[in-house]
Amino acid sequence: MRQNLAILLQSVAVGAALVLVPATAGTTVMKQPLISLGASGTSAQPGQASEFADAKMMMPNPFTYVYEAGDALSDEAGTGQVYELQLSGEPKAILQRVADALGVQGSLFEPEYSNDQYRVFVIGSKDGSGASATINWSGTGSWWFNEPQAYPTPDCNKWETAEDGANYCGQYAEQKPTPELLPSKDQMITEAAKIFSAVGQKVSAAQIQTSSSDWGASAYSSLQIGGQDSPIEWTVSWGPTGKIGSVSGHSVKAVSRGDFKTISDKAAVGRISDWRYSGQLAQSVWAKYQTNPGGEVIAFDGAAKSLSAPEPFGEDLPENPEPDQSPAPSPTPINVTVNKAIKAQLMIWDKSGKPWIVPGVMLFADQGWLTPVFNLEDGVVELPDPVEVSPMLK
Repeated sequence: MRQNLAILLQSVAVGAALVLVPATAGTTVMKQPLISLGASGTSAQPGQASEFADAKMMMPNPFTYVYEAGDALSDEAGTGQVYELQLSGEPKAILQRVADALGVQGSLFEPEYSNDQYRVFVIGSKDGSGASATINWSGTGSWWFNEPQAYPTPDCNKWETAEDGANYCGQYAEQKPTPELLPSKDQMITEAAKIFSAVGQKVSAAQIQTSSSDWGASAYSSLQIGGQDSPIEWTVSWGPTGKIGSVSGHSVKAVSRGDFKTISDKAAVGRISDWRYSGQLAQSVWAKYQTNPGGEVIAFDGAAKSLSAPEPFGEDLPENPEPDQSPAPSPTPINVTVNKAIKAQLMIWDKSGKPWIVPGVMLFADQGWLTPVFNLEDGVVELPDPVEVSPMLK
């Protein structure tokens, strides 16, 4: 059950709640930080930070990256809106609405892994074998529908017997895609709009994005905050048989906490190497701007090697190799120039588990990498202490 609970506990952490003083220019001056981030950062999963912080040694990184701001970046500061995401509605009523919209049968119950801090309610299957709808009343009030029958188990060609006498499948029949069973783009948009509307999210056809392959399809729409797509998204997914396998959404409203000063794009480059300034972008933004750096990686000695031509593996190796007594090599410095910046909203989580939408910027390196960081000036967000990790030495 701990695994189930871990799935429900969304990322990071941090407490908030502070004193806001209106400024004459329309921005907000802080007497105390508005948002306080926890040790796990802005977007990590529960438990990751403590595991990272507790690690005494880690494998050394063969590279150190030195980020430089290109001449094309602006050195002008600005302002941006900060939004607090607050739970909205009554969880049991929301879940019943989801169940009714998706035809889930059964009584509402609270599973044993639910607690006062992370309340969870379920309608439908208790063992995961049938359709169910679940809501987690914390964070963004996320809910989801699951129908395992949309993903049929392949036939077994050969059964085996384990040492304890239990039977298991040793060879499954080959599965073949059936793209002809999947909905068309127009059908996906129509069905998604109908479902989103039934659960309380009114969207137009133009606000729904779709994707598909031979094995499945999906559609999603973002909650508009300040006229922009946010990482708060509603999704519908179809399995290989064309049946809806999952639907998900949220139960929040965005409350503006004011207009705050932001640093320049050039200054934001200095935050790339600090994980504490990271945040989550909307899926639609990633889809629009994410680029592929290409089919090359940087080798340890600084030379580029193609991913399509891997080195031979496991050939001509001695049976009993002598341990390597050579000292660990020093990291190779790599200079990275950031030559493009685009403003974007980011979602971060405070140490109390509350999500926030903050202004940020996507920084593009000359290699094609995209790195988002929030660009609020110092003092608005209280950062956790940096985590120092000792390298693993031979």
